Amino acid sequence: MKEKEHSFLNKQLTTRINLGIRVSLLLALAQLQGCALLFDSGEKNSHGKECRSELEALRDKYTHEPRASLYIPTQPVRKLPEPSLEVTAEVKHHIRAYGGGPNARFIQGALEQREPFYPLLVEIFTDEGVPETMLNLALIESGFRSNARSPVGAVGLWQFMTSTARVYGLKVGLLVDERKDPILSTIAAARLLKDLYRQYGDWHLALAAYNAGTGGLDRALSKSGERSFWRLARSGKLNRQTAEFVPKFIAASLLINSAMAERGLRSGDKRYALLQTMQR
Repeated sequence: MKEKEHSFLNKQLTTRINLGIRVSLLLALAQLQGCALLFDSGEKNSHGKECRSELEALRDKYTHEPRASLYIPTQPVRKLPEPSLEVTAEVKHHIRAYGGGPNARFIQGALEQREPFYPLLVEIFTDEGVPETMLNLALIESGFRSNARSPVGAVGLWQFMTSTARVYGLKVGLLVDERKDPILSTIAAARLLKDLYRQYGDWHLALAAYNAGTGGLDRALSKSGERSFWRLARSGKLNRQTAEFVPKFIAASLLINSAMAERGLRSGDKRYALLQTMQR
């Protein structure tokens, strides 16, 4: 038994170290656009040497001290079930709304925005046992923009409020705000989603709690006496924003899945054109 646990932890550690290396290269390419070209081309002028030095420093930092290694699971993770993407009247309404105009352009822009780091997000959710489909939550929350900020102060891909971010290990201060870090915030989001699923035993209710908070959802459940999200939403006891949140998530997920399936693509593949598919 101990050997199996040891093997599991070694595998997780290797995964996180590899993740750290990829994160370092991603950051390097994002921060040192011109340098990356010089580094890859192998030019040996002084500017090229300086860039190479910066890139290697970033890579070494994340190889020997990967930030994500702070979140290594302590035991094997149970894979949670896929969310139900049932098509209701509410979902159909949002599918039509997303099907053209500014909303369709928003989804296309969000999917383009996620491309550089999406494979890393998939790996994190897989490691944590959370279905990949749940990554679509970041699409409707922020359009996959790490610098997104809401009027009430929620920040990042996952629109964490300060208090929730700190509970899940993210640093939030004047100089550092890890809610904007796409890797660390995604690890925190996966942990939060797992906790919500375990609390409610249903992805629709977990999503509602993500939007309204567990307190707001619990009060609505208590007042309505319901345990089904759809009956709760139709009872009028749930605030309108949260009642529409789950149908929006399902509609976006169905449209993305449909577009990729039509083109024979796997989720995470960069070769798609969602807008054209949605406007047919």
